[in-house]
Amino acid sequence: MPTLAPALRALREDGAFSLASARVREASEEAYQAPLFDEFVICNEGSIEFLHGEERLRLQEGEAVFLPKSLRVKWIWPQATRYTVLCLPAFSPELSGREAEEGATVAKDSKSMERLEALHAKVEGA
Repeated sequence: MPTLAPALRALREDGAFSLASARVREASEEAYQAPLFDEFVICNEGSIEFLHGEERLRLQEGEAVFLPKSLRVKWIWPQATRYTVLCLPAFSPELSGREAEEGATVAKDSKSMERLEALHAKVEGA
């Protein structure tokens, strides 16, 4: 199963922002999502495709995109990829707006999601 290996770089205790560097180990995709935060995404290595309605945007290494809050989008990684993402306010599983989507490969496996949730619980409880 494809996995996403997140490395949280910064998460403000007040939830104002989070900055993360992430690595996708092999081709995969996420279900559609409409997060309740703005995202600035930089593709550091590989490529990322974003589906929004009938539009498809492909980011290559060194390119960036702004995804506004509540934009319904599907992330697709055609290959192993590294990227950086800034979320305003901070990412949290509750704000991710991830939809259930049958048949989608899931970039974040259960263990990765558990680590993300535990990290956010730790920061919020600090």
